[in-house]
Amino acid sequence: SGYADSPSSVAASRLSAAGLIVVAGAGNEGESGLFSIIVPAVGSEVLSVASFDYLPGAQHYIAVNGTSYKYLPGSLNDKFSPPEVLNIVVNDINAIVQNVTSDGCSTITRSTQSGQTVLLRNGIGCSSISRCSNAYQAGYARCLLYSTEEIIEPLPYESYQIPSALISKSVGSLIVSDVQAQRV
Repeated sequence: SGYADSPSSVAASRLSAAGLIVVAGAGNEGESGLFSIIVPAVGSEVLSVASFDYLPGAQHYIAVNGTSYKYLPGSLNDKFSPPEVLNIVVNDINAIVQNVTSDGCSTITRSTQSGQTVLLRNGIGCSSISRCSNAYQAGYARCLLYSTEEIIEPLPYESYQIPSALISKSVGSLIVSDVQAQRV
């Protein structure tokens, strides 16, 4: 989120006070998603513009046991495209039960086959960028993060090396259950 006393916000406020119309993008970034505004949009008398996309065609889905669930793609989603069948490896099969928030922050099970996707529980232990970078270093082709919450919000879960995506806690739990039952 932005601060009204930041240099760019102060400059935008001064321009507004001088009679100019100042328009700035809200950003909608950070952990609060749509509820956060970045600089200079938080300046006094600055017109802040935001948008969101709620078109059904813009949604992304992953199928688990024949049911489709929404996911949020990372920046390199061009290679993370359904209806592809993913060879998923769960990094920490007990992450949900043990409430692990640092899954993938340091130790990631090494990929044993080409094209595998690692499933990591996202949390406060480190950034998702670090998790997915560690997945890349461990030889994975994709990084699938599951949230500690049911609501998935646009967060910085990008990966610079491999495609990444974020799914809800319940979808992550379904995948973990399937892997435990050796159905994935």
